[in-house]
Amino acid sequence: MRNSSPYDPRQAVYDAMDETLQHMRRHGDSLSRMFEIFGEDGGFDAMCELHGTLSTPFPDPDAVQDALQQMERSLLRQTSFDVATAAREYNFHADAAYRWHLARVSDLLARVSESVHRSKLR
Repeated sequence: MRNSSPYDPRQAVYDAMDETLQHMRRHGDSLSRMFEIFGEDGGFDAMCELHGTLSTPFPDPDAVQDALQQMERSLLRQTSFDVATAAREYNFHADAAYRWHLARVSDLLARVSESVHRSKLR
């Protein structure tokens, strides 16, 4: 059976930003803790910008994308030594938390970026 409903790129953008908002509501505290542990003020600031942007009635998709890119860059700056040090100093599974947060932020960024790109093509 074929899906006859038309693809709406605006809906895709909305869905991607909503998924980002829901993720930040559920996991923002632990992500901000990661930025704090690694001393990544840029990542934390980007997360605050993201929260502010997503709190508006009509969030700017480009601002959401920019904030997610900055958060991803902040996480990617961490070395395995940084992660191991955090695990030792704070006595938690920093490696697993780091990899999970990085993967999730990267996934959200990819989804927002793709939906923004597709909406601009129409």
